[in-house]
Amino acid sequence: MSMTFSAAAIAALVFDIVFAIALPVGMLLYLRKRYGCGLKCFFIGAGVFLLFVLVLENLAHAGVAASPLKPVLMGENYWAFGLYGGLMAGLFEELGRFAAFQTVLKNQRDKDYNALMYGAGHGGIEVMIVMLPTMITYLIYAILLNTGNGAVLTSGMDAATIETVQTTMQSVAALPAWQLLISPVERIAAVIAHLSLSVIVWFAVKNHRAAYLLLAIVLHALLDAVTVILNYSLGSILIVECGAWVIALCIAVIARRIWKQNSCAAVDMG
Repeated sequence: MSMTFSAAAIAALVFDIVFAIALPVGMLLYLRKRYGCGLKCFFIGAGVFLLFVLVLENLAHAGVAASPLKPVLMGENYWAFGLYGGLMAGLFEELGRFAAFQTVLKNQRDKDYNALMYGAGHGGIEVMIVMLPTMITYLIYAILLNTGNGAVLTSGMDAATIETVQTTMQSVAALPAWQLLISPVERIAAVIAHLSLSVIVWFAVKNHRAAYLLLAIVLHALLDAVTVILNYSLGSILIVECGAWVIALCIAVIARRIWKQNSCAAVDMG
């Protein structure tokens, strides 16, 4: 492969990697120092994401893919696909939060800021999973290509795999550096949503407000569905990210209102 990556593109990839590590760690340290939040909440949040999204939700998707519903929910109709994906994400992630707050974090409910710590763990591990493997791979490929060692990438690969790798890397190398920085922008919006949804479900459990749980599921489903539908219908990264940010900020406003109405720490938030 004869392509090369610009210095700006490599710098963007390095920034993405640092960001994906610094954001979760930064949230953990800030919430721990500022509000004395429990470390347990952070790691349970991360664990619930791994269990409910990467295991249980994926098993559910596999079940749908093996059923007669696949052409309807996973076919070419991006409206159906977006709504299906959004609803599944909303159900599994919000029910995961609900289960955690009802059980293993039951004794952490005396401090409402622990809801934010949980959200930091839940959203933080997602940042790392979504960004780190891809960006580290791209960076390694970029360094090898720029140093004339591109042959190492395809050593031992069959022709079809080599073609796939070449096509992927050509596409990435052709991206302007700013486009490689879209992921942090997207992840910040996602983390805002995770923090906010954690607050909503926290008070659903703590104050026995089932309507809050339903609200969290609907808001999460809306965020994911709109993102998918905008991506497929318009294909503009900037429009997709603007849409995600608008919905994430609306969720944050709703969460803040719920916090003020229900939390004993509302004075500190105001």
